[in-house]
Amino acid sequence: MLKKLVSVVVCLGFVLGVGVSFAQDREESQRRTIKVPYSKSTPIIDGVLSAGEWSDAAHDTVLLPNNAFYGDGNDLWDGPEDNSYEFWVKYDDTFIYFGVSVKDDVYISENYGDTMRYNLYPVWENDAVEYFFDGDQSRSETRNDSLIGGQFIFGLGTEPSNSARVSIPEDILPPDQYQWKTVVDAKTSDWVQEAKFPLSAIGQPKPGDWIGFNMSVDDPDTFDPQTRDPDFTDYLELRDTQVYWEAFPNPYGGNVNKAGTENKESMWGTMTFLEKSVSVHSWELY
Repeated sequence: MLKKLVSVVVCLGFVLGVGVSFAQDREESQRRTIKVPYSKSTPIIDGVLSAGEWSDAAHDTVLLPNNAFYGDGNDLWDGPEDNSYEFWVKYDDTFIYFGVSVKDDVYISENYGDTMRYNLYPVWENDAVEYFFDGDQSRSETRNDSLIGGQFIFGLGTEPSNSARVSIPEDILPPDQYQWKTVVDAKTSDWVQEAKFPLSAIGQPKPGDWIGFNMSVDDPDTFDPQTRDPDFTDYLELRDTQVYWEAFPNPYGGNVNKAGTENKESMWGTMTFLEKSVSVHSWELY
């Protein structure tokens, strides 16, 4: 495939679904859980996973066949080199920090340009990371974008549309309260993103608390120039895959599902904030 070097898109959330009653009846013990340690050192948000910078963080690897969903697009996945990722997460008294390393074979960031759909820049139709927080532990059948979390979408790239923050009202998360940086490898199209969000935006969790959580990586392999035409008003779903950390099991036996998980807090996993004295261990990921 033709490889493109572009800066990066960071994003936060569009996903899938299952039956409502099945989601509501799910035991908490069945949910994927990550236990997040208190940070011993503050990471530099520069898009570089420096040696030792994330050694005190919880870590997980996400592969589509193991524990994730296809997205809404063409359902084309060529293997781990075509959208798989690992991530690290930790927190302190003020922020939660993420480091994400994505394997990709084609990097895309130009779809839709400065055109909008659903009153948003469709950052998710480019390579992007999406984060979901259910800060009030509601496990609701809707998504509540508010002071207690929700779906956060960011864009980062070489053009104004990819520099726009999307889907977060400034009275909930002002631009000076978060930070992110993504770096793309020009030779491989792999990319790294580091980000931090204020705990105040996700319910102000304290040591020992838990919240609902999910994340995903969007992966289109195609740039469609018509999406940038101001006279083009249709919506094209261009993502080949959308790989989620929490794969909500399909009650019919599979785990491929496409019915709006981004809008269903009941389908997300669990994030637990460890006490300050507890270090992360391998058993802290389930």
